Amino acid sequence: GRSAEGTGRSAEGTGSSAEDTGSSAEDTGSSLKTQVAQLKTQVGQLKAQVGQLKTQVGQLEAQVGQLKAQVGQLKAQVAQLKTQAAQLKTQVAQLKTQAAQLKAQVAQLKTQVAQLKTQAAQLKTQVGQLKAQVGQLKAQVAQLKTQVAQLKAQVAQLSYSAEDTGRSAEGTGRSAEGTGGGG
Repeated sequence: GRSAEGTGRSAEGTGSSAEDTGSSAEDTGSSLKTQVAQLKTQVGQLKAQVGQLKTQVGQLEAQVGQLKAQVGQLKAQVAQLKTQAAQLKTQVAQLKTQAAQLKAQVAQLKTQVAQLKTQAAQLKTQVGQLKAQVGQLKAQVAQLKTQVAQLKAQVAQLSYSAEDTGRSAEGTGRSAEGTGGGG
């Protein structure tokens, strides 16, 4: 009977150890459930983070697209500015050439002006000399007019004297005829 009791006791002991094992299995199961729940929570959080990161990546890719477009526009502007700069350099070179030509023309014109001033001074001198000659010629003309008037007066006197002499000669001739006719 004692052995049966012992066996019963041992069975009870086994039973109590089975209960212990059951409760530890429950503990393990509940801790695993807790871990699974925590892991699911972490997975959810990570999925949310991945979603946020995907959104950020999309936004950044959009920004990259915009920046690439801006870079393209800026490159086009740079190309236009380079073209404009080349055109302006060409214009500057042309203007420098024109400026040099104009400077040469100005120098020539200055030379011509100096020559014309010299000619003008010479002409003024000639005009002064010609005016002096005109004055002298006027004086000579006045003298000649005076001489002409004097000569006309002498001619008139001579003509009058000649008429007087002719009349007196006619009178002498008549008287001579009268004397000769009486003889």
